[in-house]
Order: sequence, then structure tokens, then C-alpha cells
Amino acid sequence: MEIPKPKKRKKGRAFQTEFTKVKPQVAERDEYRCQLCKLEGRWTKATQVHHIKYRSQGGTNDPSNLVCLCYECHEKAHGLNGGNAKEIADILKNRR
Repeated sequence: MEIPKPKKRKKGRAFQTEFTKVKPQVAERDEYRCQLCKLEGRWTKATQVHHIKYRSQGGTNDPSNLVCLCYECHEKAHGLNGGNAKEIADILKNRR
């Protein structure tokens, strides 16, 4: 029995083109709201689409790997401004 080869990971322009196409779908799914703020009971307009598993770690543009965040939460999701990137990634993976 032959094992199917995994799909090649998109790179560069192809990855960005795919990301640009899927962002509106993710925004609509997430109701244009920051999903971290939503978990805290706040309504904040999302301004960013974040890869939960970073592209550099093999993350894809699959909608299940994308989430809408406000600027502040997006910074925290990358470990900036006092954020814990690993903890936030775990919260986002388990939010649904």
C-alpha cells in the first residue's frame, strides 16, 4: 500500500496569496471580533489575522490555524507587551 506524499508547503508569494484569500473568510467566521478579548467578555474589533501555529513552525493558512485578533492581543500573541506566546497559542487552539 502506497502512502500518499504530504503536500508541499507553500512558500513566498504563493503562501501570501493564499493568506490574502482566506483572511476575509476567517474575519467573517470570527464576526470581525478579537477572539482573545471575546474570551474575556469584551467586544473589540479585530484588525489582524494571526497564525496560531507560526508559519516558521510549519503553520498553514488553513482557517483552523487562523484567528482574528486586535492589535494589542496580536502583539501579546507574539510574546510582546507582556504576552506569553505559548500560553496564548494554547488558549487559541482550545477556544472552540
